[in-house]
Amino acid sequence: PHIALLLLRNLSFPHEVDFHDDYVDFITEKHFKRFSQYDLIGINVLTQSAKRSYELCNLLKPLNIPIALGGPHILGVPEEAKHLCDILCIGPAESYWKQLLSDIEKGEVKKIYYAKYDPSMIHELRYYSSGYEEFDSFGYLPVTIPVYSRGCNNRCSFCVISDFMPNWHSRQMYDVIQDI
Repeated sequence: PHIALLLLRNLSFPHEVDFHDDYVDFITEKHFKRFSQYDLIGINVLTQSAKRSYELCNLLKPLNIPIALGGPHILGVPEEAKHLCDILCIGPAESYWKQLLSDIEKGEVKKIYYAKYDPSMIHELRYYSSGYEEFDSFGYLPVTIPVYSRGCNNRCSFCVISDFMPNWHSRQMYDVIQDI
């Protein structure tokens, strides 16, 4: 699974989170009964899945549940998706996800949740390290991926990460060992 899903799940406590992987179980109207109970539908948009993510927005709109789009593709081209969703999530979710959930509870949702990369938030990467057992039903290989760092010192012209997180920052090795 994309590790961003673990971050969001772990940041969402005490809210209940349900995952659905469209790669494993293609979403159709048959899922609507389950989805209709949700307070929020979040879609992590990767460039290779952007077209399908946008199709899902249109498919799920009739449920009248707020749809949030985030992920690396949205970070690079937010204008492309803003008309398809209710909420745009731009930048590292650990900076705004709890606020977004609180705003949904209060009925005060903003159109855009944006955060610049903040190296001081590196300790929040611990939220990636637990919860892999929730993905067992998807048939993924049983792996745990500790997250050690964020950012990149390279300046590849095709990569949004180097623009958004221009410096490499790492967690303390002791913290990473604890995750393992």
